Parts: sequence; C-alpha cells; structure tokens
Amino acid sequence: MLIRDKYIPAIFNQKNLIYLSVLALIDAVAQVTLGGIVRVTGSGLGCPDWPLCYGQIIPPFKLDTLIEYSHRLSGMILGILVLAMCLGFVFSTHNHKRKLTVRLSILALILVVIAGLLGGMTVLTELSKWMRLVHLGVAEILIASLCAIIVLEIPSDKFIGVIKHKLIGQMMAISVVFTFLSILFASYVVGSGYSAVCGTWPLCRGDFFPTDLFSFMHMAHRYSAIVLVLGFASLAYLVIKRFGLTNRFSLSMICGLAILVAQIILGAIIIWTGFSSEFKALHLTMATLFWVAISIGASIYWKEYIKYT
Repeated sequence: MLIRDKYIPAIFNQKNLIYLSVLALIDAVAQVTLGGIVRVTGSGLGCPDWPLCYGQIIPPFKLDTLIEYSHRLSGMILGILVLAMCLGFVFSTHNHKRKLTVRLSILALILVVIAGLLGGMTVLTELSKWMRLVHLGVAEILIASLCAIIVLEIPSDKFIGVIKHKLIGQMMAISVVFTFLSILFASYVVGSGYSAVCGTWPLCRGDFFPTDLFSFMHMAHRYSAIVLVLGFASLAYLVIKRFGLTNRFSLSMICGLAILVAQIILGAIIIWTGFSSEFKALHLTMATLFWVAISIGASIYWKEYIKYT
C-alpha cells in the first residue's frame, strides 16, 4: 500500500474534491464581490496596515473597518479551501489520471497566494490603482482556473463534436480574451475616476463620441460592452443552432448571454439611480459571473479537445 493511500483521508475522493472546488469557486466570486463593496464604499483603508488590522487580530468595530476586514477574512477562507483542494488532487491515488487537474490546482494555489500578497501591497501603497488592477486580474485568472478544474473533474456529456467547428473555437478564444480585457478596462475606468462623468444613458450628454478625455474613456467602456454583447450573442447563436439546448456547452452560452444582457441593463440602472453604490458593487459581481459562464464554456471546449484529439 502506498503511504498516501494509508494517510490521506477519504475526504479526498473525487466527489468531495469537486465539492471543495465548487466551494472555492463560490468563495472566489464572493471575494471579488467584497472587493467591489470595499471600493464603492471607500473602505479600502478601513484597515490601514497589513496583515493585521490596526495591529490587532480582532479589528475595531467601525463600518469601513469591518467591510475591509470581511474581505480579508474571505480571502483567508479562500486560501484554506484552495490549499485543501490542491493537496487533495496532488495526493489523490488517481493523480496519474488527472495530471492537468493537478497542475491547475497548483496554479490556483500559487494565484491565491499572489492575490493575498497583492492585497497587502494594495493597502501598503495606499490603494494604487495599478496594484488594484493587477489584483483583480489575478483574481479573475484564479476563478477561470477553478472553473477549468470543476469541468475537468465532472463526468463529461456525450461527445457533441464541438471541436470539429474551428470557427466556434476561435470565437470562444476571442470572447475569453476580450472579456478579460473588458473587466480590467472597466476597473481602470473606475479607478481613474471616469465612471461617473456621463450622467445620461445610452449617450453621454447627447454625444456619441465626447471630446474630453474622461467622458471618452467612459464611453469607450460602454462601446466595448456593446462589442462584447454582439460577439458573444453571435457565438451563442452558432452554438445553439448547431448543438441544441440539452448539453452543458450550450447551457453555458445561454447563461452567459442572459448574464451579459442583465449586466448591460444594470449599467443603465447605475446611471439612472445616480451611481448607487449598491448597484455599482453588483455590476462587478455580474461581470465576474459572466466570466464564470464563459470560463466554463471555454473549459468544456478545451476538455473535449484534449479528450478527442
């Protein structure tokens, strides 16, 4: 009997590892949401030091401090979940059958450590917008890695032949890259103070292309969203037309499109409500949920590609 067979607990079976991966994904999305709440409420320096808060393990009971501290606490829980998941996959008795999953779990662990360090650096640099941007990018890559792990471990649908359609694969790759860049660009717009300069929708004070820099950057975000909707809607149409509605790949496209449409409507509501903090935080959450949907779709395509080529 192998040493790992004797000492690694039964909790690390495939079913429980999937549950653990799903919990980590849920917490990762919650972590991004809490990060958005920290930003829109101006609570980023609620704890001005790191890793402690005002030099204490238990922080003072002030609203901005508790908001920031809850973000840190969620990150700590995420780190524990990802560490347990990684150990489970690495020491699994079947890890020779899941080398890709093992590598992705190690990548996820590295990313969660980097995200934690970047969070600390963000505080210590007094909320540098570039540090926040990199912090968000790492968090979104972590979420994509967790989505891929879950898809790889869950038993597959029957082979639908999606890999035979190179156009769908190319459009999927473009959509993934464009979505990631759009999320980062939106974060840049918010961090640079461009998000509240256009108080009307869909145009900016009646202009398609405003000439001042702040308004132009704000409208660039809106136009990038339009491009994303049109491109992803075209992809979803091709997938549904070719493969129907009863497979996971099509369902991921439908969910992604529904979230994306809701995101556009939410963007308008933010402006109509005078840039409500609650809706601004929800806006980032919806963007991350769309990222989850498209990451799952891309992972399904990737899984079929590596399995049948």
